[in-house]
Amino acid sequence: MIPPLQDESHSVTMNIAQANEALGIPGVLSIRGGAGDLPLIDVHNPFAIAQISAYAGQVLAYRPIDETLAIWPHPFSLTLEVTIGATLDLALISHNPDDQPLTLTQALHTYFKVGDIRRAQVLGLAGYDYIDKVSEEGGRGTQSGPVNFDGPVNRIYLDTEDDLIIDDPVLGRRIHIEREGSRSAVVWTPWIEQSRTMADFGDEEYLGMVCVETTNAASDAVTIAPGASYRLGTRYAIQRD
Repeated sequence: MIPPLQDESHSVTMNIAQANEALGIPGVLSIRGGAGDLPLIDVHNPFAIAQISAYAGQVLAYRPIDETLAIWPHPFSLTLEVTIGATLDLALISHNPDDQPLTLTQALHTYFKVGDIRRAQVLGLAGYDYIDKVSEEGGRGTQSGPVNFDGPVNRIYLDTEDDLIIDDPVLGRRIHIEREGSRSAVVWTPWIEQSRTMADFGDEEYLGMVCVETTNAASDAVTIAPGASYRLGTRYAIQRD
């Protein structure tokens, strides 16, 4: 069996750092992995890195290159389907062309703009267990009520089934998150000290964002049979007050 992609440096992350102005994340997508950020190819124009336009559909693809094969020498292909309109729909399709099973963790790594992280909440995770990655011991807990923010948060929520909501009273909106092929979720904010150590992150920018990821993480790792594919999908919609 192919060794799993289970540590952070080898997991597959779709970095939606800038995807939709309405969601506070305005156009370039990339794959992030152990080799760094790698460009996605527009399958309709394989010689151009894709730029995502509003109210558009797009299919992007990524296949191994020397840098990825050096750290994880196994065949794979990734396809990202993007549909932007009244909602933002994303589907990350992982294909295993090998003759051995492929086990991996993966995430759609989304930063959402909020008016003030100290007043924002994430709904839909009450009662679910989580792994606390802020804790040096990697402790576990069970969520009670909404997720509130008064310090750094880095949690993997396990066996989740419910849709998630980012409640943002400052901007007067709720961002609804539907998920497909995912039974885990990550909620992250760096807070003050970590944000000051991040070269691409302003010292005070943590106040205006929250990361809520649709994932296959921890015990939600997926195994893809030879010749098969797996679809990790999500839909984002905004409800205004």
